Amino acid sequence: MSGSENNTKAIYFLKNEMEKFCIDVKIDSVNVPLWLPGTSTLYYTDENGKKNLNAIPLGLSVGTNGKILNLKVVEFTSKADFEKASSLEGYAVFFNEKMDSTENGYSKAGWQRMFGASMAAKKGAEAVITRALSPISDDFPRTGTLRYENGIKKFQPWLYPLMMLISYLKK
Repeated sequence: MSGSENNTKAIYFLKNEMEKFCIDVKIDSVNVPLWLPGTSTLYYTDENGKKNLNAIPLGLSVGTNGKILNLKVVEFTSKADFEKASSLEGYAVFFNEKMDSTENGYSKAGWQRMFGASMAAKKGAEAVITRALSPISDDFPRTGTLRYENGIKKFQPWLYPLMMLISYLKK
């Protein structure tokens, strides 16, 4: 991760390896944000009890400071559907637009991860769950970063693999 101790070790390892081939290497200082996710848990409850979800917070997101959120979830499978929604006061928004495997798939579906938290907060949502951006369906969430809009409430969005949720909901 940028800014971490392991990142610094990797940079100097590569520098030393390149210098073995008489390549002149210069290391420049760069300021990057260091974000550490800490520990987190995401679960839902239904008539069968509590189910943990394999989820991770998005990079650079703010946490809940230990506050447990108990919210109903509303799902949106496209940006157009989300834009039609009015107030989402008291809800967690589940952005579930599938990423296709075309060369533009990531760009088309990336809005939900990058801007979803601020978009949902503008409509009064209390939390966001975002589908992992990958054309592969598995149990491994893939993180990335987000951008909060200035002046808009910040909360912790979550990423998790869609297949995990579907299998829980079918039980």
